[in-house]
Amino acid sequence: MPGLFDKRNILAAVSHRWVRYILGAALGIAFALLIAFNALLLWVATGPRSLARFTPYIEESLSSASRNYAVKIGETWLTWSGWRHPLDLQLRNVTVLTKQGQVFSSFPEI
Repeated sequence: MPGLFDKRNILAAVSHRWVRYILGAALGIAFALLIAFNALLLWVATGPRSLARFTPYIEESLSSASRNYAVKIGETWLTWSGWRHPLDLQLRNVTVLTKQGQVFSSFPEI
């Protein structure tokens, strides 16, 4: 007659606890991600946010790898433009320079 401390009962209880632990952890992570996403949305929706620290990376990604031209950006902003275009990246005072450093083109806002 199987008792309370039967090997099968112990294994079932241990595996049941692990399933509950994993499901609880997954639910906690999903909840934390939901809160973080809503905080980000609220942060952007309350006004335009400067992304000045990312401007050099954007300039580098838009510039030519062969150095035939370079892109210079004055300001970078993250804005909320409504539900049709929830997040917009606005670049202001964008200048495209030739290899010699001459202005090829200039844009007040992109």
